[in-house]
Amino acid sequence: MSVFRAGLFLIGSTLMGSGAQAALFCVDTSAELQQALTTAGSNAEADTIRIDLGHYEVSSGAVAFQYITTQNFSLTVTGGYLNCIVQSIEPNATVLSGSSARRVMQLLASEKSLGGITLSDLTLRNGMSSAGAGLNVLTGAGFDGSINLNRVVVSDNVSSGSGAGVRIQTEGVVRILSSLFLNNRCGTTACAMDMTVDSANQSSTRLLIGGNTVVGHICDVGAPMTCDGGGARIDGTARAALYNNAFAFNEGDDLALAAATTALFNNNMVSLVGVPPLESSGNLALADPMFSNPFDDNYRLMFASPLRNAGTSSFTLGTLDLDGSPRVGDFVVDIGAFENHELLFADGFDFVQ
Repeated sequence: MSVFRAGLFLIGSTLMGSGAQAALFCVDTSAELQQALTTAGSNAEADTIRIDLGHYEVSSGAVAFQYITTQNFSLTVTGGYLNCIVQSIEPNATVLSGSSARRVMQLLASEKSLGGITLSDLTLRNGMSSAGAGLNVLTGAGFDGSINLNRVVVSDNVSSGSGAGVRIQTEGVVRILSSLFLNNRCGTTACAMDMTVDSANQSSTRLLIGGNTVVGHICDVGAPMTCDGGGARIDGTARAALYNNAFAFNEGDDLALAAATTALFNNNMVSLVGVPPLESSGNLALADPMFSNPFDDNYRLMFASPLRNAGTSSFTLGTLDLDGSPRVGDFVVDIGAFENHELLFADGFDFVQ
């Protein structure tokens, strides 16, 4: 394994058991982060980037942080580290910012790329662009890797089009788990996320969005009257499953389905538009899901919330919720990004400040 710090080679390469090489980058400045992403795109290794606690932004360019690859190797970007060794369980402790002037992060992979791309334990905030202001992921035709978001906070991003929080267009497998989408603003629709996943093979589910909280999305100032400011839009030919997601307090529609291959299980959503879902069961429609304190951006569930123990375990859950606590608190998983553990909220910790 290769280990890099501040762009310097520290330890020689060793071959992994599979014959592939791996590189570990430890970064604590914005320049180091971008250099690691640039190197990872062409070094013919499976790469892991560990980001130290802190706030990361740049002062120029259309994109703050960008990864471009044509290779068949994986990339994992994880926040919350202290000196690359000890990791915090708080995703808001590592913030990647667009400074309200540019897209926060962009991931581009060609049709030759088979490796997975994973982002975890960090916050994407204050991006601005035409679409995908927080995160924009575009992969070429034939891409068969995976795009994974786990325990990520996507907040306060602004797009003149759709998908202010996240836009993904791919033929790969997409998993978005235990994440919080909050207060993203757009000019058309789907302010939280705009997802297009295509596949000629519909026998397996290739888009999984599970255990997320999607709240507070509105049309941006000056948006046309046609803007509905909704939460999420699902399109593409691939089979999709949305499960255990808590949609609430979004302007316009919570979810718009443009794909007839989407199944909905155990979500909370008040407004669903578009084509009928492929399957639907266990869903709730509560205008007030009984969050602990939404006025202070605390979207954990009150003990009395009907979303407690109302989820399904039929799909991938992940091991931890957004607080870093076990994903299943009782015998049944909760709906939303936070699992209720009764005494969990005593410190009044807020994810978005």
